[in-house]
Amino acid sequence: LNELQDDDGDDFFAGSANSSPNEHRVPRTLREAYAGADADAWRGALGEELDALRANDVYEVVPTPAGVKPITSKPVMRI
Repeated sequence: LNELQDDDGDDFFAGSANSSPNEHRVPRTLREAYAGADADAWRGALGEELDALRANDVYEVVPTPAGVKPITSKPVMRI
């Protein structure tokens, strides 16, 4: 943790953490997440996110009009 000062003389603190990239590897796809050692945790986290989307009425399921190709989406495993 480092103490720094801005142009007005106010103190603030900055810090950083370092960990091995292999230590906390974030899966790039849902398939990777479900095949890895943390599969149960990823399933639980995704379930919570989907429950929150439903609870907050984030989307509405509607029929796809003829001749229209819906856009695709996928979960993002990183924030």
